[in-house]
Amino acid sequence: MLYKFVFLSVAVKPSKLTVCPGKTTKRRTLMELAEIFDPIGLFSPIIISGKMFVQDLWKRNLQWDDELFTKDLSKWINISTELKRVSEDFIPRCVYLHSEVNDKTCKLLCFCDASARAYSAAMQTCGQSSRSDLIFSKSRLAPVKDMSIPRLELMAVLIGVRSLIFVKSELNISIEEMCLWSDSQCVLKWISTKKELNVFVKNRISETKAHKNVKFMYVNTMENPADVATRGTTASKLKNDSIWWHGPKWLNYDTQNWKNDSFGDNSSVEKMYQSEIKREKSRCSTLLCNQIEEENRPPFGIDCREFSSYTKVIRVTAWIQRFVSRMKKDKCSTGKVLTYKELKVAEMNWIKYIQRKYY
Repeated sequence: MLYKFVFLSVAVKPSKLTVCPGKTTKRRTLMELAEIFDPIGLFSPIIISGKMFVQDLWKRNLQWDDELFTKDLSKWINISTELKRVSEDFIPRCVYLHSEVNDKTCKLLCFCDASARAYSAAMQTCGQSSRSDLIFSKSRLAPVKDMSIPRLELMAVLIGVRSLIFVKSELNISIEEMCLWSDSQCVLKWISTKKELNVFVKNRISETKAHKNVKFMYVNTMENPADVATRGTTASKLKNDSIWWHGPKWLNYDTQNWKNDSFGDNSSVEKMYQSEIKREKSRCSTLLCNQIEEENRPPFGIDCREFSSYTKVIRVTAWIQRFVSRMKKDKCSTGKVLTYKELKVAEMNWIKYIQRKYY
């Protein structure tokens, strides 16, 4: 970071590395992307575009030193140009928290959002001066393995809560209130529900709800500052994006007038919400059916009608039983003759099968 004390502004430190002429490869694109140093995430919406591009190269199994195709090269040139413009802009970092000298309290406000490609959290500070400013943001790529949008929205809320706790611990001022907005009705219903959820959702909801002093609210997508950090944008658009830098206009109003949009019944939202509850039940039902089916099968799937005598059925069962025990590395006889104990166990298995089936 470069900090200008005269102008109270900050900019991403420009790279000191010289770009060597030659072909553009995956190695080179990743190197240029890694040169950007933006620890507090002021330019996340621009950098995330480069990360998405590199992820696409990984999905196509492109080798480190393979030259980019013409279409990819054109796209990377545009992204690289935007990344270079980041170091040319200086952003005012004078954050107005207090209207009075003795007033040292502020509110921490976090907005969360997700898309199919990325999820993010953007944090604003708001003091008694009725002005909000971006102070921190965090953006992450969605996993290569497909994940549903509601789960990605949940991950965005999780990093939002973690960011609130982190920033609160770093600020040397009293935090009056911590609020978190999400445009996912499904995630907010998961947070408020008392029903048993799927393990993945349950664990993350538990961590989210562990912080009792965080207030969760709903905001529509058009007024969500974190939305731009999930899609990517250009340097010129981001510079003039007042929602990203200062949040929605209603943050400047009194707390009583802050938005907590209500949402009615929505069949698609209800379906996504119920999916994380029903999935566990469906799994339990499947396991139960498999167990019942297993119990109704004869020992080792042997069809006794293929044998001429009862004794032969028992002996074949005992031999298979010994083989399975050896594969499991259990203690068993290694002699050439079946033992009395092995024959009795085989017979008992058939007796249990007959009792389950007919009694």
